[in-house]
Amino acid sequence: MSIAMEVITTERFQLDRFLEVFPNAPVGSVAKKIHPDFVITNGNTSIGLELTQLFRTNKNSNYQPRQVEAFREQIVGSAKKSYVNKTNVPLDVSVLFSEVPLTNEAAIAQKLINTIETLASGNEPWRVVSRDDIDMPNELSLIKIIKRASHQGCSWNVTQTGWLPNIDELTIQAVISKKNKKLAQYKVCAKEIWLLLVMDQLYLSSSFNIPESVTQHIYASVFDKTVLFSCIDKRYWALKTTTLNDKVQNG
Repeated sequence: MSIAMEVITTERFQLDRFLEVFPNAPVGSVAKKIHPDFVITNGNTSIGLELTQLFRTNKNSNYQPRQVEAFREQIVGSAKKSYVNKTNVPLDVSVLFSEVPLTNEAAIAQKLINTIETLASGNEPWRVVSRDDIDMPNELSLIKIIKRASHQGCSWNVTQTGWLPNIDELTIQAVISKKNKKLAQYKVCAKEIWLLLVMDQLYLSSSFNIPESVTQHIYASVFDKTVLFSCIDKRYWALKTTTLNDKVQNG
């Protein structure tokens, strides 16, 4: 699957979950666009929805949290492919990485395969081990395996853990302000435009606590609706906004 197709699929998943729960959500034919991401048409009425996913940042590192997560997922995917091609012990695998910096994908994937093969060599139907239990590479913190009847349908995934930071008003306003400048592009496709700010708990890097101050703050937004949406648990906050003057709206 191409990267472009993955982005479209994720955005559509997020949109569908939003439409399931948001009061008076637009109903009609959904078309994938570029600016905005989607337009929903019903008769002579059309509403454009621009989705943007919120990610935490790390100013003290060259790699942002989502980049680290994606690299970990790539390592596990590579390890699974190699393991399935040479081993006839089907497994579900969950991997928790340590905070040791990761550099060489192939080398770490091989370390992971070696550890998993050791765990799978016994008679146990499942095992959960940490670095305290066995001699494990420093890049790994915990591994869980469950033996299956067939490689088909086996799941290999990265376990995420960590504290959730509070998202703040300045972060949200910065994202809104960037999107405000693109309103003219969005208006080409639909007269009414909604901005959907998405948190997706599938990724630790896109998971936040929501203080009450964030939902009570008044944001500068040119959009007809500006909504903060927590995708997995389907919670939403219609943010309070104030209309900007024409000079600001036009950038």
